[in-house]
Amino acid sequence: MGLALAPTAGAPSDSATRTQHAGRDNSIVVDCRRPESKAPADAFTLQRALAAAAADLRDNVIRFDPAVFGTGEAPIELDSPIRIDDPTAGNDCIDGSLSAGEITLDATRCSEAAVIGGGRGQLTLRRLTIAGPVPRPLLVKQDGRIQVERVTLRGSDGPGIT
Repeated sequence: MGLALAPTAGAPSDSATRTQHAGRDNSIVVDCRRPESKAPADAFTLQRALAAAAADLRDNVIRFDPAVFGTGEAPIELDSPIRIDDPTAGNDCIDGSLSAGEITLDATRCSEAAVIGGGRGQLTLRRLTIAGPVPRPLLVKQDGRIQVERVTLRGSDGPGIT
């Protein structure tokens, strides 16, 4: 299945410098492509960035360090689904935009879905690919909200969004 809603990012290297700064938006920068279970303690993984965003009431944009993800395809293996279910957190965004390549969330190890939104939680997915043989790449339940902007869903035999 290939639902095109679109992509960007990618290169080796595992960890650079973690940065969080406020500007027009509050950006949280991922500097490690490894899943949480395989990441060094000092790295800032996607899972750690999501936890930092959930703990912050502001709307946060999670971005990817171009020194780590800058060329070619940049897969990030998910240990488990990304769960968004905190109604008190802001409307956070995972933005896979980079000058070259594409951020791909590899959901091969996720049994139910790659991203699950519920409990009035909100998340925006922007310019990335979700890949893997999951039954549903995106699952929205119990008043959750997931907004997709130029996202590609690849490799699922089931419905793309449920």
